[in-house]
Amino acid sequence: MSHATLLPQIESAWRELAGGLLLENQELPLHEVERASRRLIEQWAFEMYLHRSEDRRLTVPGAVADPLLVNLPASAAGVRALVEQAFRREYPPVDMLETVHQHLLSRRLRRGRGRLAIEPSRRRRRAEGIYYTPGYVAAYIADRCLPRGAEGPLPRVLDPACGCGRFLLSAAERLLREPEAPSALEIAAALHGSDLDTEAVAVARRILWLTLLPRLPARSDPCQLAEVLERNILSGNTLTGEVWPDGTRPFDVVLGNPPYRRELGAKPLLDAIADSDLGRRHRAPRMDLWYYFLHRGLELLAPGGRLGFIVGAYWSAGTGADRLIAVLRETVHVEEIFQLDRLQVFPGISGRHMLLIISKTPPGGSTTIRLPVSGAAADARPFVEGRSPVHTFQKTHGQLFRNRLLDLEPPADRLLDRLGRHPALAELGEIRQGIAENPASVSRAADRKHPGRWRVGEGVFALTPEELAGLDLPAGEARLVRPYHDLCDLGRYDRAARPSLRLVYSTCDTWPRLGDCPVLARHLERFRPLLEARRETRLGIRPWWQLHWPRQARLWESPKLIALQMSRRPALVPASEPAYVSFSVNVFVPRGDVAEPLNYFAAILNSRLLWKWFRHHAKRRGAGLEINGHVLARAPIRRIDFGSPQQAAACDSLSALAGRMLTLARLARERPDSAAFRAIRAEQAAADAEIDQLVYGLYGLAPDEIAMVEQSCGCSENSALD
Repeated sequence: MSHATLLPQIESAWRELAGGLLLENQELPLHEVERASRRLIEQWAFEMYLHRSEDRRLTVPGAVADPLLVNLPASAAGVRALVEQAFRREYPPVDMLETVHQHLLSRRLRRGRGRLAIEPSRRRRRAEGIYYTPGYVAAYIADRCLPRGAEGPLPRVLDPACGCGRFLLSAAERLLREPEAPSALEIAAALHGSDLDTEAVAVARRILWLTLLPRLPARSDPCQLAEVLERNILSGNTLTGEVWPDGTRPFDVVLGNPPYRRELGAKPLLDAIADSDLGRRHRAPRMDLWYYFLHRGLELLAPGGRLGFIVGAYWSAGTGADRLIAVLRETVHVEEIFQLDRLQVFPGISGRHMLLIISKTPPGGSTTIRLPVSGAAADARPFVEGRSPVHTFQKTHGQLFRNRLLDLEPPADRLLDRLGRHPALAELGEIRQGIAENPASVSRAADRKHPGRWRVGEGVFALTPEELAGLDLPAGEARLVRPYHDLCDLGRYDRAARPSLRLVYSTCDTWPRLGDCPVLARHLERFRPLLEARRETRLGIRPWWQLHWPRQARLWESPKLIALQMSRRPALVPASEPAYVSFSVNVFVPRGDVAEPLNYFAAILNSRLLWKWFRHHAKRRGAGLEINGHVLARAPIRRIDFGSPQQAAACDSLSALAGRMLTLARLARERPDSAAFRAIRAEQAAADAEIDQLVYGLYGLAPDEIAMVEQSCGCSENSALD
């Protein structure tokens, strides 16, 4: 039976049951009725499987008691008949119980005109990081983690955030495929799981019971199987020691899909965990909730055991993961990383994920890295199941943890060592971050703190031309205003001719006394609660009417390179005239004795070769790289010997091509919808390719190194579109 057929019928039954319960319990909140009716629908669905199991009509294992369900409304019998009819038409697989639970969890009831209505609601799932794992992912991880044909007792398996038991089901199925398969009771005794969601725990017990029931000897008591699962699959918090406390017998395998929650959206939850023993051992700034699950999983893992998780891929070079990466680098062996990149894993959910297999053995040895041979956001399943091509390579421990980060690029030691012999960009000039206005405009967070006081997006220090005109500044105050580039004005070889914003460049030099600029003072006075809450202002370092960190004005007035901090590939643009930019970008101002022109630096740093270098050294953020000032400062620059006609000619050619890229970017910005746009893009791609070839020659790359760079950086992609 297809989901499209079954799930609408289950929704209808859920709505009817909840409506009947609400009539009998009108004083109760709707969410309590919603939860109770969902539990009963799931219980009835389970009983349909139970009654199909030949003569095994048993009490329901895993049922959740609920006072609302003691006296059911008269309509309940009819609703149960709807559920039975839905499951009777065709016997769906056992894991349909998980699908029903997940589907109802993603819906909510609301009062409509005369009856309840159902609408999608991802709020709870998003808040708790709940996204259940596709079976093929769980099967892959279980297959990698569970030993084959091992003699002796079965390995003890734990899923510390088991949900509906998808990973435990895959582990059970894997053990059932052994040539001399153990008994159902032996497998049940080996499986352990826990979750905060009591309903999901009930579903997990039921799915495992139904899966193992056919392997139970004919004279065995099925209730004994249910009792084992109820002892081992628990409702509770793995992280705080509520279940599996210190001193628990270690597990041989830990696997699962721990919930992802970034600190920005889960600070209260992470603060609560921080008060536990686990939190005191492992809390770090800007961490994700799942880091705790990996730390706890390793603590519960027996020496020599394996841990397998599917996790978000954004952590692998993030600042908040420093402590986690140190644990991986110094205490265990990372056996395999399957980087799923942009492949679709969870239906309807974007993001990048990886499969991580770790053994609790001393660090060292090689790590298998798997990368899909695809640049598209395709379905992950054929790649994980081996039906679509995957690029597989090995990395040594030192290669994997290059620069104390996690380097998932194909090994390129010889190339990186050679590039490292060139001077770093910081040796040739000054690198600084852009202006920190704090705030540029009114944020949503400010609006939540001061509801209705300002309009979200209203300019504070960074104003639109229309907002600035509304102030009607006198000439004496207008001198503080500077053209200001928003991020939308900047790109690779691209800078808008007319900056989209205007900056009130208020510093200790331009506006030392508040009374000097009365019109601007009245404007900023409206936002004074925000300005006085800044750290530097609270400490008396910065008056409330001045920019948080304006930097030195000479940086913005000097010729420079502007470098975006966040982009899929390096994105720099030269600016020979004054240009003011925000803290989301960095700038490079060359020393006065540096002879190479800005366009030359732009061509080098925007090239595929330097893209390859940044991929090994920069942090990953989503689909792109975070090229902060520290990383940009280390970029290797090929200096030009202007006494060599060949090198001087190469410098001139690169500078001219960079100039051509600037012209084409301006034309593309001016004509985004014109018929000539495609031709402009083609010219950009051709000029880009010519730059890459010249850069390869200047750095002395061999043909095999060129091939490696272009394979790593996606030679088939049109680089001019990035």
